[in-house]
Amino acid sequence: MLEIKSVSKLERRKNWSVVINLGKPIKLENETILRSFDSGLFRETEIFGENLLVFDVNDDFEISDLQAEFFRKNWTPVYEIFPFDIFKDQDFFRSPKVKIDDLELNFWYCGENFSCGIHNEHDFFELHTQILGQGEMQKFHSDEEKTIFYRDILSPGQTHNPFYSKEKKYPFHQYKSRTKCLWLAIESPKKLVE
Repeated sequence: MLEIKSVSKLERRKNWSVVINLGKPIKLENETILRSFDSGLFRETEIFGENLLVFDVNDDFEISDLQAEFFRKNWTPVYEIFPFDIFKDQDFFRSPKVKIDDLELNFWYCGENFSCGIHNEHDFFELHTQILGQGEMQKFHSDEEKTIFYRDILSPGQTHNPFYSKEKKYPFHQYKSRTKCLWLAIESPKKLVE
């Protein structure tokens, strides 16, 4: 249903596609620049780049019942990866990881209004791109929800600003869904963007 693979050209399409540029900045036909590790929602546009990810999302931008059922049947419950009580028996799943060069990529799916767990440690640099649904990345002063101080609202095609420092230090943060959501995590041993 969804496949992670890199291409060098996006042909003109009538339907909307989420495009993520994993390569060097590229100039689009309307003189807009798509920076490295930036993304957007495109149609009726031709894009050339050395390393593009393209996901067809059509026109409704929401997750259908059929798609949700596919994720539940084919992906791993997050509780089996991270056995924390907050994830037990939740509508929260992760796809297998795919490696492209030194990047690891995987999809995450969760039901609506779900907090995916406040944390502040990673042994990699990470960005998230919204594929379907509406979600947000949040920052906190501590590991308690009441200390929220920042929200980056994400719609299909949007990648949030980096949360990490050059030393791989993260503030307390989490992803939170507003609707049923599908997003792509991009993980790297080296800094993705400044």
